[in-house]
Amino acid sequence: MAEAARSLGVNANLLYKWKDQNSLDFRCCVNRTGESVCFYR
Repeated sequence: MAEAARSLGVNANLLYKWKDQNSLDFRCCVNRTGESVCFYR
């Protein structure tokens, strides 16, 4: 899922909403190029 989120360019806010709704433990950060990198903890 993390790889899919990255390729879709999903932002951290959306990932946090997914975490709240689906009880998924996501971690997100923005790298130096401004890209959101999200992954399971």
